[in-house]
Amino acid sequence: ATLDDLAAAADRFAAKFSDDKRQPGLTADIANRMLEEHRYADALRFAENAIAHPSVGAAERYSAWVAVGEANVAMASYGLAENAWRQSLALIAKGPPGDVPAKDTDSLQRQLASSVYYQGEKAASEGNIDTAVAHFQRVESAFPGSDIAIKGRYDAANTLLKAERWQAAVNELTRFRTDYPQHDLTRTVSEKLVFAYQSSGQLVRAADEIMRTEGTESPSWDQQLRAAELYHKAEAHERRNRIYVAWLDRDSVTADSQSHIRNQTLRQRLVLDNVAPRRYRIELVEQELASQWHSEDTLAWAGRAAIVLGAEEAGRFADVPLQIPLAESLTRKQAALSAARERLAQAEKLVGDGARSEILFRRAELYRVMAQDLMTSEAPANLNDLEATQYRMLLEEEAYPFEEKAIDLHAKNHQRLAEGLFDEWVERSLQVLADLFPGRYDREVRWMTWNEEVNDDA
Repeated sequence: ATLDDLAAAADRFAAKFSDDKRQPGLTADIANRMLEEHRYADALRFAENAIAHPSVGAAERYSAWVAVGEANVAMASYGLAENAWRQSLALIAKGPPGDVPAKDTDSLQRQLASSVYYQGEKAASEGNIDTAVAHFQRVESAFPGSDIAIKGRYDAANTLLKAERWQAAVNELTRFRTDYPQHDLTRTVSEKLVFAYQSSGQLVRAADEIMRTEGTESPSWDQQLRAAELYHKAEAHERRNRIYVAWLDRDSVTADSQSHIRNQTLRQRLVLDNVAPRRYRIELVEQELASQWHSEDTLAWAGRAAIVLGAEEAGRFADVPLQIPLAESLTRKQAALSAARERLAQAEKLVGDGARSEILFRRAELYRVMAQDLMTSEAPANLNDLEATQYRMLLEEEAYPFEEKAIDLHAKNHQRLAEGLFDEWVERSLQVLADLFPGRYDREVRWMTWNEEVNDDA
């Protein structure tokens, strides 16, 4: 006899002897036989008949509910399967029916948790976010502490992330990390939190999460620089600068153009924030001159740094007095002059024609100040009138080449007018020349536009 023959005979028996107490055992057995043949609809029919029979015992009811659960899982009816597993567990809770082993409880709980989890997956695939999250979170109550319960919590957070519900996702991820600090999935939580914070515009929190340390382990330098960039975008400069300074303090050599430009960018930002500006201006200049890689920005930053350093050196040069004995103070003055000239030469090399007017002006002023300081330096007190006059003449002879050099450089700035170039530094050179040669240079500068008349053959 085939299974179909047995099923048909059971139906005839049930029709004629519906109150027979053997009926639940027969139909429950056939339900399980149908399951083995993967005939899930038939298995459900016979299992439900067994459950509904008034004479059904605990053992037959348990067997039938298990069959209902397995058939519904096979047909992806996970809500119905969940109910079947709960009914099965309720029967075991009253005392294992018949010869049911106690270990079935764990298996049934896992089946229950799986059915709840699958309901979450189905809801998520259909776009029902709230329902999906609720199902994923319910898995934990179905089988506390199990791997599938932990995965349900994790997928609840992922579902919220995919739905771009950033704050809810952050809350779920944070709770997950707190509840399961040692789980393998927890290692991925931090990056998901960073993504959620960035996506919701919470850049400082994203950076703080990157900088978060576990125990004594510190974030890698790549991670710290990534956090620093987020701090920069959020204008959290103090936190950003601490990372920049620590990075630049390392004994590292730039190996490619990308690392050179990055380091120069960090130095420029520190300069703009007035963090050890002299140190980082010097590094900007030295690193740019030593590098084989450049960009328009790095050249401009280093050139400006060299100009500022040159101006500082020029200030120190101007502050060196020419005193008796003149030879000693003149040596110090010339050393300061050389330092300022070197910085301005570096600037000229880095920026080219971009700041030529300013460099010309500053170079010219070095020589003009040198000539002026020589002319006004004090004479030795023990000279008579004739000797003092001769001493002054000697100073004038010493100052003359410096004054000529200053005039020549200021005049070069003046010549830029013929090239159509006029800026603050050209104007300042003209003012100096006007003081030195008022008859030639002390006049108002006006720009005129020449409009050529059309030849009308008149």
